[in-house]
Amino acid sequence: MARFSFSPTNTVPQLNAALNNPGQFCTIAARNSQYVFHSPGIREDYKYTLTELDRKSKYVLGLSGFIVGIPIMADQLSAQSSVVCFDLACPNCYEEASITRDLTLLENQRAKCGRCGRLYDLNNQGIITDGEQGTSLYRYRIQYYPSGNNMTVNN
Repeated sequence: MARFSFSPTNTVPQLNAALNNPGQFCTIAARNSQYVFHSPGIREDYKYTLTELDRKSKYVLGLSGFIVGIPIMADQLSAQSSVVCFDLACPNCYEEASITRDLTLLENQRAKCGRCGRLYDLNNQGIITDGEQGTSLYRYRIQYYPSGNNMTVNN
């Protein structure tokens, strides 16, 4: 389940880069009444303190959070590179053991699970490129409105 909206996207360097540059990705997670934005190319995480409106909105960040960005390779159906959103949790650890283990975002548009060791390709629909066969990353619908600096994720 995913239901999340964030604005203004241009105030968060990690998110702004991921939404506007092919090959850039960032993670979004809820930690201690904050949204934490992380990108391997930017040293410090950006922490956004939740407002009362955020708390009342009851956003759901998937199983563990999100990975958001633009793949380098264009979508096969549309021939365009558009923003994608994956769950931050390893789908195989979740399906096999009901564990929501966060993936580690790597600089080469990959995400790795520290528990099962699987490596996922963010440029190619979140498929497994190393490790045991299994399920690709869970994907959510994402809408990004650059003119309004607004992003919405749902399933």
